[in-house]
Amino acid sequence: MVRMALWLRGAWLGADDADARLWLQLDDGRVAALRLPADFFGDDSLVPVLARQLRDGADTPHLPGGEGAVALPAAPVTPLPALAWGDPRHEAARRFAAALDQDILRCLAALNEPWTFDSVANYNRLARLDPERRRRWFQALERFPLLAAPVLLTAHTRLDAADPAPTPRDAAPAVIEAVERGRDLTGALARHEGVSRSLVRAPVCRWTRPFPDLDRRLLLYLVDGIPAHRRPKAPTELAAARELLRPLLALLDHPGEARRLGATALKAGLAATQESLERRFAPLEPALADSRDFCRAAVATADVPLSPRRLALAWMQQRGIASLLAASRRWHRFATETEEPTDTGEILPTIYGDGEYGGLQIRELRRFADFEREGREMRHCVASYWDICRRGRSRIFALAHRGERGTAEYAFDPEPEEHGGRFRLVQLRGPDNAEVSEALARAAAAFETVLNDPRRTEARRRIAVDYHRRHVDEGNPGLHPLDPRSRRELAAVLAAAETARHPRQRLRTWIAGYQYHQGEWVEAYLSCGTPLRLVREPDNPHDPLAVRVEWQGIKLGYIPRRDNGPIAHRLDAGTRLRCRVLRLQREAPPWQRLHLGIEMPPYDTP
Repeated sequence: MVRMALWLRGAWLGADDADARLWLQLDDGRVAALRLPADFFGDDSLVPVLARQLRDGADTPHLPGGEGAVALPAAPVTPLPALAWGDPRHEAARRFAAALDQDILRCLAALNEPWTFDSVANYNRLARLDPERRRRWFQALERFPLLAAPVLLTAHTRLDAADPAPTPRDAAPAVIEAVERGRDLTGALARHEGVSRSLVRAPVCRWTRPFPDLDRRLLLYLVDGIPAHRRPKAPTELAAARELLRPLLALLDHPGEARRLGATALKAGLAATQESLERRFAPLEPALADSRDFCRAAVATADVPLSPRRLALAWMQQRGIASLLAASRRWHRFATETEEPTDTGEILPTIYGDGEYGGLQIRELRRFADFEREGREMRHCVASYWDICRRGRSRIFALAHRGERGTAEYAFDPEPEEHGGRFRLVQLRGPDNAEVSEALARAAAAFETVLNDPRRTEARRRIAVDYHRRHVDEGNPGLHPLDPRSRRELAAVLAAAETARHPRQRLRTWIAGYQYHQGEWVEAYLSCGTPLRLVREPDNPHDPLAVRVEWQGIKLGYIPRRDNGPIAHRLDAGTRLRCRVLRLQREAPPWQRLHLGIEMPPYDTP
């Protein structure tokens, strides 16, 4: 009943436990991986007992004493312990692997990266097939690895010889039926993925190794939007355009956006667009990152009825990526020429300070002089970020890793409910704004988790409080106005966009300055669904678009500046807006406590 058994300890496989692991090759061709208490390690008398229960369909075979063995479907089907090559236990693992079906192992190995497919569950799925079905599955996996593999098999993010939870499979019965009955697999995959048949047949979809840091589905939709005769002909074209694809995909939320962007901004083809942009704006990824600041400035200073992300997409779709990058470059130069950051004498509160983490040398910039020094030494404009940082929008760190230096910006979002806000790595530049190595980029990304560690919750909350206080008292300074040409181009983008024709939608926001007014006095009377009143304050000295939030005449605070423009315009036009409490969390900090929902009709609705 058992062809071969292999005993290993969890510690040899990198697991954080002392339990035993048992791999069994059953006589029906399947493999079982089990986790047992450490006391049972090496007890071969259990092997036939466990094998009999597995053949009878038991998911958790019983052990003597009433304990149970735990099945591990996501364990590697060919485990290799972290032992010396000549160690007898390592040799036993190699013999176990050599006795398996080598055709199945080769098929699974060809699919690996970024997902992992050579698990016990996937091996058994192929081992149970009769010869004809197996031939058809192998053929589908070979012809359409990118699309068929996640349907026919389980795409594991990693193999785990400790976790019994199975990874869900991308369910698509129509695709499996098409494979097994020899029907039109191209059409079945196209319908399942929601892409064109021509894309399914394209060579790019035969690539088995897509980028692990890019959303596979959004990438498919983006490429599907490009005119068919200009789509990438080979995976190498995607690899060459990675610097362009990564920031573009970060802007996208759903398939429709991806297709429209491909059909408009990339209509000349991915390679041609990449080559044209690199001639003018290299390095390209930092230039696209800079355009986010430009879009934030456009939204804040020009009262644009779009979010910065939506504005960036609309600009690219209407005028092209090069137009957006050119406007961003002009804005950065215009801002530098018209206003210099000022030394206010402030010292920013410490988030991490100076130290070392995982081989990364870290220096937190907390004084204006620190920003100036970093800018001189690295020959870039980090000093211009002083005002942004002192207002709590970002933090800058000087990093060094194995002799390489970089300057990292971590943007701060004060709104997440958990941990008092979060930091996110948004920029990482080397000397002269050059790109950094992958090693430094990985280390900087890992440091993001340190800044968001629960042990720094109070420090983040202090920044969040200061952020909201400055937002109410000082508005949103530090965002320079647009240059004249960019204002004209922005007007053309907005004229072409159909934002005013969208159906009624709900705007979700919070109350700015809640902790400074009377909200906490009346919280006992508020609950989810409580109606609130919106009142315009056109004479407000801090913001002519100010919108006050009231409950029965009691002032709770204001609509945040990022949202108040469209609301103010509708109120000024006499439109009645319904505002209600969406969520009230009395245990949360004041600035996170009350969330609102505002029904937003189109602009031409009274």
